[in-house]
Amino acid sequence: MDGDCITKKVRVLTGDAIMYVSSGFSPHPDSVFTFICDKSSTNAFKTSSTPKYLHSTTGSISYTTKPLLSSEFYTHALGIIDASSDEVSLLPVSLVRLECSVQKEAQKGDDIREGSSEGKKENEESIEFYSNIADERIALGQAFGSKRMQKIIRDRALHTNSAQLSAQTGAAVVEQVKKAVEHAKESSTGDKEKENISIKVRGRSNDEYWPVPPQNTETTNVEEVYLLSDIVSAEELSAIHVKSLFRAPDERSRESIIEGNNSNIVYRNSRYINQHLEKTLADGKKNKRRVRLLYYISLLMAFHANYQLVSKKELLVKKLGDPPEILVDHLITRFSEFSRSGTNHEIIVPVITSYGIDKILCYLFALCLIIDEFSVDMNLLAQDLSLSTQKCKELFKILGCKIQGCTEAQRISLNLSKAEAKLYKRAILTLPLEPVVKKQRRLR
Repeated sequence: MDGDCITKKVRVLTGDAIMYVSSGFSPHPDSVFTFICDKSSTNAFKTSSTPKYLHSTTGSISYTTKPLLSSEFYTHALGIIDASSDEVSLLPVSLVRLECSVQKEAQKGDDIREGSSEGKKENEESIEFYSNIADERIALGQAFGSKRMQKIIRDRALHTNSAQLSAQTGAAVVEQVKKAVEHAKESSTGDKEKENISIKVRGRSNDEYWPVPPQNTETTNVEEVYLLSDIVSAEELSAIHVKSLFRAPDERSRESIIEGNNSNIVYRNSRYINQHLEKTLADGKKNKRRVRLLYYISLLMAFHANYQLVSKKELLVKKLGDPPEILVDHLITRFSEFSRSGTNHEIIVPVITSYGIDKILCYLFALCLIIDEFSVDMNLLAQDLSLSTQKCKELFKILGCKIQGCTEAQRISLNLSKAEAKLYKRAILTLPLEPVVKKQRRLR
């Protein structure tokens, strides 16, 4: 009510606590900070919580703190409310600004350090003086500047942090290149006339380099190379309902159901989906498993066409035809990576990289191999997905397939002209799996 005052008990806690603010970065999780506080004063809100020193070093990145300009005029405390006793506890804290920098390599030689110590001290004092002035100007600009000036200050801070981290990354890359060159020199056996170095990477079935489902490279049965449970889980398949297609009395009714999207078939313009669905339903057998797989393939096709919307889940769900939520969640988890966005990189959103796009296609092609008994019409999928034949050829080879043309008998059965037969390609999964070779330029 107006005019009423609420009285609460306030208790001041003692202790040394520090609160930091930073612009555009966060300390490394493994960072351990050390600090010393001035114990000369007895006032809990004065110098007892003002740090003299706060520092941490993680790798080649050094974190230091500087007091904020506002700390000279204000005191800061954290308030803790105890709901049971209706008591407020105040913990005095020191508010500081956290900065990071990349450490420079120490100069060698005691004589050089002793001879230049006085000059360094003067330079450091001068640099610190002008740095404090610049920091105060930035703080004033952030507090009272225009929106344009505030944006310029934030951009400069982000560019500074990026440059510092790039220096650390560059040093690590140079070190890795040196190790690779030394390893190449040791492992070379005199084949200097070769222009390329072939690296076999399919030695392990769980190699994360290739965007393929888990492979069983030791099997002698082609049906056991890719397990369906490794591509789509049983929970996802059980969430797909296809009863409406089997209840249709005739073919015309089934076509109306598909065109009206009552069958949940998302990618309805796909010739691959339509041909296989028509053939499956015309058999008269209620092969629900096959229809569910065709639906999931159509869902992957639609997901591939709308992968840019992965961070906008509601819009993505509409584009995918409102599938069950478990399917959308598994698609995002299986094929996306998490990235930071926002002014200070405070928002974590899912994104699909080029690796994720290839992974979607490889999982889709693996399902097509299972449905087509491990012999797939590659040209038909390339047309449905608006992909080049070369791109499909590369991905099918990564899956372990051989690319073959059609024989004369197949040409006649498919009613293809000789010109069309030259372009017709099929991807056939054969055993043993041929190791995929990635070629790199020879190190010199």
